[in-house]
Amino acid sequence: SCPPEGDLREHLGMLSVLGGHWTLEAAEAILGDTAPHVLDVLCERSLVIAESSGDEIQFNMLESVRDFAAEFLTAEELALAKGRHFEFYFTLAHRTANEYDRSPLESCRLLDHEHPNISAAFEFGCQAPNGILESTILGTQKLRFIWTMRGHRSTINACNALLAARVDEQFNHPLLAMVLDTAGEHALTVGNYPDAVGYLN
Repeated sequence: SCPPEGDLREHLGMLSVLGGHWTLEAAEAILGDTAPHVLDVLCERSLVIAESSGDEIQFNMLESVRDFAAEFLTAEELALAKGRHFEFYFTLAHRTANEYDRSPLESCRLLDHEHPNISAAFEFGCQAPNGILESTILGTQKLRFIWTMRGHRSTINACNALLAARVDEQFNHPLLAMVLDTAGEHALTVGNYPDAVGYLN
């Protein structure tokens, strides 16, 4: 493969926040209108792989490429890419969960397929400032049943652990109550019953 240069390095770095397989729509959420052209160039250089999946094209990146591409970004650029990634996949997960009662099989199929990115987005949200944090906790509660049923309990546990690490931060009362409730659940999961009693009371 031909090493990227200039803006292409930054674009490849921005796309490195995408895990597993992802769509053009996801790339556009990260890069904007330049995504189709950028993907064409990256695919020509074998830095991104395009594969047919039903009626659409899915993209992915070798782990080795993803690792070195992430090094092209500054801390600010990485935070920007992760924020856009969160917005896209949080919205996708929330919309799909709302459609579960009407179309459970299709909703589960989509959530399973997109789970690597949805999981990463929710873990990002659990470490984010208050507005995003509250939305993430509420979203996790909304998806809990589906994730548990589909064997993704590890995502719930990961989110709970991240929230439990924030119990000493200053939050407004409703948000603090949600964080403490989640921390209590995490303490129960890991067998720390004294902390669980303290958080849940």
